Amino acid sequence: MKAAKPRILCVDDEQINLDLLEALLVPRNYEVIRSTGGRDALMQVASQKVDLVLLDVMMPEIDGFEVCRRIKSDERYRNLPVIMATVLYGAFFIVVANALVDILYARLDPRIRPA
Repeated sequence: MKAAKPRILCVDDEQINLDLLEALLVPRNYEVIRSTGGRDALMQVASQKVDLVLLDVMMPEIDGFEVCRRIKSDERYRNLPVIMATVLYGAFFIVVANALVDILYARLDPRIRPA
């Protein structure tokens, strides 16, 4: 029996970013679920089995921090891993079980340094 592909919910209001994530993840045997906003992402989490959420921080209506807060405040999804990404600070935030586990600073701009 073939194992199910891990399902990653990719949330970004920019289609080009979703296209890029899909192009990177699908060949590596991940199933990608696309979402263009916070409200839709919350509905996707509630209606589908998701193994990981890749979440943009800066989005209209509901930003990534609020989406993450709502996911983590629900006992059913508390242990769902969330990776939040933002170009604003050049960082990836890894959030598991209501705790910020790590911040990975992107080397997109050599002027960006960890605090």
